[in-house]
Amino acid sequence: MKSFMIALAIAAVASACSSATAQAQWELEADPIAFGLSGYSAHVGYRVDWLRVDIGAFAADVPEAFHGNQGWTAHTNGIGAKFDLLSPTRGPFAGLEANYVRTHYTLTSAGESTTRTGVAAGVRIGYRFPIGQSRLYIAPWLGVDYAFGPLGAGIAGQSFEEHRISLFPTVHIGWRF
Repeated sequence: MKSFMIALAIAAVASACSSATAQAQWELEADPIAFGLSGYSAHVGYRVDWLRVDIGAFAADVPEAFHGNQGWTAHTNGIGAKFDLLSPTRGPFAGLEANYVRTHYTLTSAGESTTRTGVAAGVRIGYRFPIGQSRLYIAPWLGVDYAFGPLGAGIAGQSFEEHRISLFPTVHIGWRF
């Protein structure tokens, strides 16, 4: 599945690159919230006119306040692709996303861990704000994803519960080349 997602993203970028009359532009983005949660976020985007394709990698410790499972820790990492329609340098955008995710669950009282992998897909909306006259921008967005496959984990008779549909609010900081 991971290979399929990467191949799909590469095909979309190649298709976007083939448009001879389009205004093309590369972008780099990062999610500062992920870094604040002991993780990382790096995304490469390619934009032609109103279409943008993004391939990225991410990781973060998911706060208990977000996952809601007392006594558990969760660390997630993965790769993903996004396909957006947006204004050239500013304004609203909407699109589709797909992610291959690996989550490491730990029941702190038992000191035991387990890991699950899965795929999630969904929609996202956001807004791009340019910073002054520079190529720097900020893009807050909200994703609504559906998780495929098994959810959560069980250790020592305790369960980590997850919902099949999840909300993901965040913000990316980017640079247009």
